[in-house]
Amino acid sequence: MKNKHNYTTIEAYKDDEGRVKISPEVMKLLKPKVSTDGKSYMEHTIRDKHLLGFQAKAHKGGQRSFFYRYRPKGKDDNGKILNHRVLHLGRYFDPSEQDKVGITPAVARKLAEDMKIKIKRGEDPYSVLEARRKGRSLKQVYTDFVEKRLKSVQYEKSAADIVSRYKIYIVQDGEKQKHKQMYRSFRDAFNIVRDPIKSLTRDDYINLHSAVSKYFPTQANRLMEDIRLVEKYAIENKIMTRPAITFPKDSLNTEYKRLERKDPYSAEDMHKFRAAALSMVRADRDKYLVPCMQLLLAANLGLRTKSEVYSLEWDNVNFKQMKINIIDTKNNEPFKKSYDYKAAAILRIMGMHRRTINHRDKRYRFVFPTPNKKSKNKFLKDPRKTYRTIIDKADLDYKCPHFLRHTWATNTYAATGDIKGIAASNNWKDLQSLEIYTQVSDKVKRQLMQKTNKYLAKQRSHAS
Repeated sequence: MKNKHNYTTIEAYKDDEGRVKISPEVMKLLKPKVSTDGKSYMEHTIRDKHLLGFQAKAHKGGQRSFFYRYRPKGKDDNGKILNHRVLHLGRYFDPSEQDKVGITPAVARKLAEDMKIKIKRGEDPYSVLEARRKGRSLKQVYTDFVEKRLKSVQYEKSAADIVSRYKIYIVQDGEKQKHKQMYRSFRDAFNIVRDPIKSLTRDDYINLHSAVSKYFPTQANRLMEDIRLVEKYAIENKIMTRPAITFPKDSLNTEYKRLERKDPYSAEDMHKFRAAALSMVRADRDKYLVPCMQLLLAANLGLRTKSEVYSLEWDNVNFKQMKINIIDTKNNEPFKKSYDYKAAAILRIMGMHRRTINHRDKRYRFVFPTPNKKSKNKFLKDPRKTYRTIIDKADLDYKCPHFLRHTWATNTYAATGDIKGIAASNNWKDLQSLEIYTQVSDKVKRQLMQKTNKYLAKQRSHAS
């Protein structure tokens, strides 16, 4: 970038307060400071004069990065104003470098501005960065595969068919009326193409396969074979580490129907589940407090365990309104989940546990922090061992943790009969997908019919 001012130092750009406009010209001049003895280098941080909190830093090794410094709204449990936090926005994109990674000052400034707005609204500023950090989506990687890898000789015979399936099921640009009906009916299943490929699971692909197979059974299997190739391509390019499609294609429909084959836990079962979890906490608080509270909150709210409960942050809990702001959703549409006194009790317990963690510790911001301070993930990512222990102690048949969501939906529907209310409560966009969860016994169905008849009879009496 040419320096239009012909300045040779950052000092020339600074105003009376020592601030500068962080621009490409300034970033080109930003270098680590030299120690007074001239033997070592020190970090050099500059502050933007137009956007408070927006910073750039030259690290000791010469690498340059952007940051945003802010103070969260509210107070801690002791009534003290919360300390400042600093978020890393990204590495500086230097056009002179060969690898050309990072972001420009303009992009960094936009990220900081978006964060400022979210903080002012009381929302989670981390969500602005999350999309960037999650990695490339299935659609993005699939597109690269089609454009770059399909040109090779090994795909010469099948390339046209792969491109056709890519257009219909990944780009979702099918021309037939049947295609459009399929997209509408199974919106959640097809929305996974926008999710990071490395975060997609076996169940995600099973759902997609099932959606396609209802309209095009043969193509559903072919699509899974195509995605296997895309996953292999992603692993080769270090976008992900291991494939999710590791099962035979002929087992896909069978696997998808496991929810239909197994009944959810009953209300009595869930009473046993809660009792077992609480007894484990009383017996060994250090070992079981966090995972048991995690699982009890998931059971109470019916949220997705991995994306919506395990990684929950305190900034997303509104105690006054008794609502949780769910940011990382399967359909990429944030929503607010109301909670009751049982969930409030769990949050109070975890709030007391939070006081045992230093506020400078990165685990401090998570409702369910990992007990291992050195762990890469600062929240407890996988409580499956504890879940299995609870199931064994409660003497229940083992069903995967996802059945907590299944059970919540079924029991709530049995109590209310309001499937649209359930969908709105937990952000289901596809009622057909929700119907899989809401298995209701014949007894409950008869009760719902009796309620309907009573209502109609009452309305007739009022009319007469």
